Amino acid sequence: MSQRVFYKTIIEVTVLSEEPLQPMSLGELSYETMEGELSAQMETKEEIPITSLEAAIALKEQGSDPEFFQLDDEGLVKSPERTEFLNDVFTTALEGGIGYWAYAEEYENNSDDYFAVVVDAEDENAFDKSTINQETIVKGINKIMNDETLKISQDLRQHITEASRTNDASNIDAGDANSIVQVGLFKELVFS
Repeated sequence: MSQRVFYKTIIEVTVLSEEPLQPMSLGELSYETMEGELSAQMETKEEIPITSLEAAIALKEQGSDPEFFQLDDEGLVKSPERTEFLNDVFTTALEGGIGYWAYAEEYENNSDDYFAVVVDAEDENAFDKSTINQETIVKGINKIMNDETLKISQDLRQHITEASRTNDASNIDAGDANSIVQVGLFKELVFS
């Protein structure tokens, strides 16, 4: 996660009006308070420091996007180094890590848009066709880093967490990339 600190501030707004208040945006409320027929008072109820991951989640809950703060879904700073790291994990998984349980029916790998459509290596009907892409890699890493209930060794969790925090894919081997993809697709390790 990013070392930046973010803040979640809960503000209560009390509005006085001559008519029942109709739903409006913050911008409209501000305008009506400054130029219109409303009187309003704001009071800060709570200000909480939150991590970059919590900020990314909160932004999505508000209907916004983590990119608002230049973050990805994991709360990591979006950068060319991060994009390269995720692409390297994808490549390691597809070119070595998952080959014993899946093969790619389709495979596209360039730095901007990469994906693979995979099926079970032994039985095409064992699981539905699955798409592996940057989102799969991000989901897998995020779950491995943050879900203590996930059945995975602490050594593997720490190893992947450190590689992710430093964007150093040279520390991700085929087995690590395999684990990341499985967790990203299935929310657990399915194939050992």
